[in-house]
Amino acid sequence: MPAIRKMPNGKYRAVVSVKGVNTISRTFPTRALAERFAAVTYEQMVGRRYFGDGYNMTFNELCAQYIQTELPLRQSYDTQYKTECRLDAWLKPFGSMLVSHIRPHNIMDVRNTWSKENGWSPSYLNLHVSSLSTCLAYAVSREIIADNPCAKIRALPTPPAKDRVLLREEEIRLFAQLACIDTDTYLCTLFALNTGARRGEVTKLRKVHFNEIMGTVTFTHTKNKKDRTIPISEHWISFFSKQGDGFRFIFRDGYWRKALERAAITNFRFHDLRHTFITRAIASGKNPAIVAAYVGHSSLNMTNYYTHFGTDDLRQII
Repeated sequence: MPAIRKMPNGKYRAVVSVKGVNTISRTFPTRALAERFAAVTYEQMVGRRYFGDGYNMTFNELCAQYIQTELPLRQSYDTQYKTECRLDAWLKPFGSMLVSHIRPHNIMDVRNTWSKENGWSPSYLNLHVSSLSTCLAYAVSREIIADNPCAKIRALPTPPAKDRVLLREEEIRLFAQLACIDTDTYLCTLFALNTGARRGEVTKLRKVHFNEIMGTVTFTHTKNKKDRTIPISEHWISFFSKQGDGFRFIFRDGYWRKALERAAITNFRFHDLRHTFITRAIASGKNPAIVAAYVGHSSLNMTNYYTHFGTDDLRQII
């Protein structure tokens, strides 16, 4: 147990003792500093007592183990890449630090530094803390540390998301420019707008994913790792029937940005095509649950509601 003793010279000595672990003591000029040291050290020593050598793992070692063994089981390839990039950002301040030494105030200090020096938005900072939290939660489950320090950190407040829908007149201008600039990006963009599919889902499609007889397409690289089969219009069925086995959608970001600029469209992302599709579908009177199933929303509240819909039910969306 921690003990604070006042020394003859007026300083304070913190003595921390845990059964099975060597006693640690330090001297401080004030009682407050001694108490803080005792509290933190005691927690670390208890962790070392019950978690053994695992409590001495560095954050660099933890990240390598988490990325290799756990991350592929939990996230899609695209999400894995983003998580790895965010964890890589944490390696600079924490890489050589013992995982057991990472405290909430350390994390908040780094987050504040990134906000000031890099100008990162609250939502972007929250994503970094979230990725760190999943890694540290893995450490807790593997009994490497006792507690996840991120659990004590409140997320930064973020402004409400601003939904952007492509207006009809903007759509005409955008596709006119894409048709002139790059046919591949034109087709990729048009298919995304017609199906509400995510960019990664569209670009990973191959000829084998299309069923000309059933008139469907199957997305196998989805965000929630669940295959999704949806019906498509006769126009797209005819289009795919004419393509060779090596066909795939190609999206070129440079041409996309160039088309947006020429079409005088601002504050619009490729992902907003998905929101445009959903908004138009619901506005036209389509069942929101069927729309959710068609685009592959993974909300738990919605899943139980729309998972029973089959391909025939979804066909009314086209």
